[in-house]
Amino acid sequence: MLDAEPVGTYGPQPPTASQVAGLAAKKPALVLDNSAMPGANPLSSINAKCVTIVNFPDESQDLLSVYRAVSTTLAG
Repeated sequence: MLDAEPVGTYGPQPPTASQVAGLAAKKPALVLDNSAMPGANPLSSINAKCVTIVNFPDESQDLLSVYRAVSTTLAG
């Protein structure tokens, strides 16, 4: 939906130092941090925009409202 090409992934545990180094070497433009498993703080050393997103609805949302919220966050 972002028209983005993933260059790497991490999780569900926070990334290790070697994973951070490997991700940094790939020079991502954007890091998407899942709000349900926070772990992007170690990635703050990477020169990329870091955005925390919600990827599933809670009791106050439906899936469409989650998509809209992520879209608004990314456009922000």
